[in-house]
Amino acid sequence: METWQDYVERLTSSGKVTQAAIVGLDGTIWAQSPELNISSDEISQILAGFKDDSILLATGIHINGVEYMHRRSYENQIQFKYQETGVHIAKTTTCIIIGTYIAGMEPIDTQAAISRAQELLLKAGY
Repeated sequence: METWQDYVERLTSSGKVTQAAIVGLDGTIWAQSPELNISSDEISQILAGFKDDSILLATGIHINGVEYMHRRSYENQIQFKYQETGVHIAKTTTCIIIGTYIAGMEPIDTQAAISRAQELLLKAGY
């Protein structure tokens, strides 16, 4: 049986996601990359943004000390960008999946990897 950490490691070992986390809708971190720093306030802001993305339009989000600006929201997914780096976040019925990318990576590849994880978790009842 896979653990939540296995999901995170699969995402980061794909070469499409540099850092990842899976966070319950209650704000509890289920698993995360060791180098991914995200506070409970930042998680709360992301979760609130899934209910009302105007919050994120105004403030963006902070992850690893970087301020990412809202790029777009659609179908339980939100994208953020800062220069050549970014964050893609997808929501399921019980959690959010966070994935980052760095300069030189294709944002669409990160989006696809996070979307696949979202589909897998939804099919598994999460």
